[in-house]
Amino acid sequence: MAQLSVRDRRIAITLVAIGALAALIVVLQPDRSAARALLVPGEFKPAGPAVRVRLKQIARRAAEGGGVFLQSTCPLRAIFPGGQLPPLSLGPCDGTVKFEGGALKWHAGQDSAAPFVTPHRVRLVLAEPTGCFYIDKDPYTGVLEFAPDKALVVNELDFETYLLGVVGSEMPARFQIDALRAQAIASRTYALYNWLFIGARRAWHLDDDTFSQVYRGQAAANARVKAVVAETCGLVMVYGDKVFQAYYHSTCGGNTRKASATAEFAKEPDIQPLEGTTCTFCSESSVYAWQEEYNERHVRDALAARAGGKLALGRITAIEPVAPVAGGGIYANHVRITHDRDPRRPIDILATIFRSALNSVREGSCKSTAFTAFRVHGDVLRVEGRGFGHGVGMCQYGAQGQARRGRDYLRILRYYYPGIGFMRAWSREAQAAQGAAAAAGL
Repeated sequence: MAQLSVRDRRIAITLVAIGALAALIVVLQPDRSAARALLVPGEFKPAGPAVRVRLKQIARRAAEGGGVFLQSTCPLRAIFPGGQLPPLSLGPCDGTVKFEGGALKWHAGQDSAAPFVTPHRVRLVLAEPTGCFYIDKDPYTGVLEFAPDKALVVNELDFETYLLGVVGSEMPARFQIDALRAQAIASRTYALYNWLFIGARRAWHLDDDTFSQVYRGQAAANARVKAVVAETCGLVMVYGDKVFQAYYHSTCGGNTRKASATAEFAKEPDIQPLEGTTCTFCSESSVYAWQEEYNERHVRDALAARAGGKLALGRITAIEPVAPVAGGGIYANHVRITHDRDPRRPIDILATIFRSALNSVREGSCKSTAFTAFRVHGDVLRVEGRGFGHGVGMCQYGAQGQARRGRDYLRILRYYYPGIGFMRAWSREAQAAQGAAAAAGL
């Protein structure tokens, strides 16, 4: 379980204490001057509490494949949190890292004859503040932690530097600046909620893929991304006096969904920011409307595989989306399948499972559960739909469309998350002051 430091606990307490006041200040100033006033000048600097990101694909390649190539641009210190070994000083390293036989095996240098092998959890710390790691050519800063017994790889770094790796991975950096600002605030809010209420119960706060937010180290941290993260430093959305799960997705296709009305987010609280809204701004997206064709037998086999062989499904003759509950818009929670084994007893299947089955037939082909039409012609199943993603929260292409029309980031965020306020969870100035005090021994 990840433990909060005294400083991080203080930040968490401060969030609760000042949230309502900060929200009130901004709600009373809903014009463009407020949007300008909330932006902070200056270049990007690290700030915020330490966040721990599980690097799932890297861990998988280290455990199952030929390993990953790890390189550092400066000397390292290897620290063993369990105290099994004293810290080790290592020069700049490069070599293949593997999880093998319950141990970490690292050929830490091309000239080293014997690999570095340990069964213990180890933290690799860069000796220079400007140094970085490269993992299969993608740059990472902060600390890398390896837990061989769990085949776990975690990147620990400050919150704002983490966001540099998220914003450009989740939204094209060519988008309008106010769309990128909205993305930075939504990503920060989502991450902070998980840091406070979910990640504190386990060894990492967030994953590096779509189960949380896509994060590829600093590979996507270009100048535009650095600018929007820097000028929105510490800014998060709140509802009442709390941060919330600020979900977002690529393209809604005409309306965003009420989170609590969906099968996948049914446990979310029924709050105003996640109630869904109409959206007429994302029609420029290439996946606003889409259609795909599949082999009917392949789809049937994929559905049976997901049911563990317990689904007695004959040849599919018809499919229709089951009318969604209120707030679902065009998105279906279930699809109803008619088949020739028992035509009078169609089978209802969760739309998310149906989408997963289609994507197992052809990866990435089924963009959403906003199905608009199904057609079965012999062996061919045609699926038509709209949008890309789960449909909850901010529509990213909708944010781009609104920014093109001159709407600022505050207006965009209020559109997709109605009833919200804003607060500054931390600042670069406070971070610098704390660092100076620590250096002075205060």
